[in-house]
Amino acid sequence: MTLRKKSVLILLIVLGLLLGGGFFKISPFLRETYLLSFLLQNNSGSVNDFLVKLDQNKINLEQSANAEWLIKLSQIFPSLKNRLLLKQAVTVLKSNWPSFQKGLFILELFQEDREPLASLNNLKEALTFLENYQPGFKTELMSLSRLLSFLGADAPRHYLVIVQNTGVARPTGGLITDYVLVEIDQGKISMEGHDVNDLEDIFLQKIIPPVPLQTIANKWFFHDTNWFFDFPTTAKKIVDLYQATGAQPDLEGVIALNDSALQQILAIIGPVELPSLNLIVGTQNFVTTFSCANTSRDIFPLFIKELSYKLQNLSQEQLSELKELAVRLLATKEIQLYATDDTLEYYFDSFNWTGKVWESKGDYLAVVANNLNKGCLLDRRPVLLALSSQLSTSSITDILTVTAEAKTRSESSRETYLQIYLPPGITVIKASGGYLKQVKGDWPYEKLGYQVDTDLASGENRKISDEINQVEIWEDNSKTIIATWTKLSQQPFSLTYSLPFSLEEDALDWNLVVQKQSGQEIRFSYELNLPPNKTLSPTLFEFKKFLLLTQDLNLTFKFNQN
Repeated sequence: MTLRKKSVLILLIVLGLLLGGGFFKISPFLRETYLLSFLLQNNSGSVNDFLVKLDQNKINLEQSANAEWLIKLSQIFPSLKNRLLLKQAVTVLKSNWPSFQKGLFILELFQEDREPLASLNNLKEALTFLENYQPGFKTELMSLSRLLSFLGADAPRHYLVIVQNTGVARPTGGLITDYVLVEIDQGKISMEGHDVNDLEDIFLQKIIPPVPLQTIANKWFFHDTNWFFDFPTTAKKIVDLYQATGAQPDLEGVIALNDSALQQILAIIGPVELPSLNLIVGTQNFVTTFSCANTSRDIFPLFIKELSYKLQNLSQEQLSELKELAVRLLATKEIQLYATDDTLEYYFDSFNWTGKVWESKGDYLAVVANNLNKGCLLDRRPVLLALSSQLSTSSITDILTVTAEAKTRSESSRETYLQIYLPPGITVIKASGGYLKQVKGDWPYEKLGYQVDTDLASGENRKISDEINQVEIWEDNSKTIIATWTKLSQQPFSLTYSLPFSLEEDALDWNLVVQKQSGQEIRFSYELNLPPNKTLSPTLFEFKKFLLLTQDLNLTFKFNQN
């Protein structure tokens, strides 16, 4: 052995002794990091796929990733440093990725005792490093980069939060009563609340409203701009009309927040005190305080200011509860998100946070109620949907019945404008319980220079009136829409229709997507009738029983061939 080699060996032994036996621990560490390299280089899937392989191989990440002895030793040996960085990057990925996937990083933005974007920046740094081993992580890295941009990592970002009164049903949840301008800069959130009438004052465009809305208004007001059930379509319209007012700043997104979501937040953080108004807003008086009948413009801005302060001073227990609530509110459409950035919108949509109308390979149903009454008339009647499907190899027929439970005598005569979303190409067989309403056309829109909204007009121009069944029919957003006026507490609305396809002889399953309307109490019952040559495989779904729709359903039923 040469003198040089002996010197290196002695140096390693001395270093090992100085570092508490670390020299003898390097061998298992190297084996683990080589295995990490192999898993990364041979992973053709996503981050999730890699993490699954990581668990299967039971690699101990935490034991040596932050060991002091190894960190000191890596400062001397560059190759060892690279291996240490690899293990540290994977450790960060494994510990932070679940939070990123579930969206729990949102609550970190309200914690003043930490850097709001710390975990996301660490995750981005780890993914960037791992790209040296696995270029397949570029998609996740792009989503993360866009999210950081959304949260103001590179420049302040601005969002419009519309607050919806769910007691006055509209397609995306409820009547818009207030809004919040949100700025996010380096993850720090600032909020400024406004009454929606502040926007109405500068919303000078004269636009012909949707025909059903013409029964209560002669102009398309900002508080009714959430007319499209598909939230991305509604949000794009809100951005366009907001920017047309000349209001600043430009928007990077729209967030729909139901009044019921705010109530649930207050249930965790406690009431909000407004000393200047001698008022305390809690869960008990929230509805009356922010009723659309309340004409005061001062309460909501002060409420948001004090709410923001409370959110920055929460206990760890409250933060934990809010994290769970945030995930639940997004899943149940109490909160819906839209980003003008397509990549980020796709990321939000992967969690089903965007309120988008789904595509479906089989059957589809969404029933949208609109309470179009003059004045502020709250209507919180539960809506019951009963769907029965008769499947055969020659035809598929659905029978839908819609009713509403009246809680008071006055509610029994309430009128509801229904829009029923069904698969494209369906054929109406018969309908009962609905009626068409002739909207008075005496307002001189053309003479007064009112504009035609192209998105509204495209739907109106495709409408076909079925006088026999008293419904209107048109195609929009890859769906057939059936619309009618009803008094659901007096007479149920029933619709029988055939689907544009039949059940194949060798079909092994049946798919049904049911999307709920945000903010409304909807109960759903389903009956599935099969042809004689098929039986239903065991399922946990309870047929012929009304189930509360807390979120969108994607149901698949398996068949057995007789």
